[in-house]
Amino acid sequence: MRLLLAAALGMMLLTLDAEAASPENFTVDTAEDLVALCSADPSNPNYVAAIHFCHGFGSGGYHYYKIEALANPEREFVCFKEPFPTRTAVIENFVKWAKKHPQYMENEAMDVLFRYLAETYPCAK
Repeated sequence: MRLLLAAALGMMLLTLDAEAASPENFTVDTAEDLVALCSADPSNPNYVAAIHFCHGFGSGGYHYYKIEALANPEREFVCFKEPFPTRTAVIENFVKWAKKHPQYMENEAMDVLFRYLAETYPCAK
């Protein structure tokens, strides 16, 4: 009986994790939405869209930031150093970081992403 109960509980947890990326997350109202998309399980029916959206959201924000930093170098605060991390590595590490900082999960997704980037890849002063 205990084995059956443990198996049922395990299946429920797997189901919850596999459905982490829902259509509602694509509004990206909060960092929680972005983390759900970026950490979608491959078995999730929204996986391909979620991962591509996550990468596009991050890349778009970063490219906008770089253009702004070129125009205002004194405002640059994110500086990647060689060897440059892959986009996938940055996103995976962002998800890990965000899960360790739940106090930011209800904040704007882009603000939290850049909080992570500034903390992890600061510019030398």
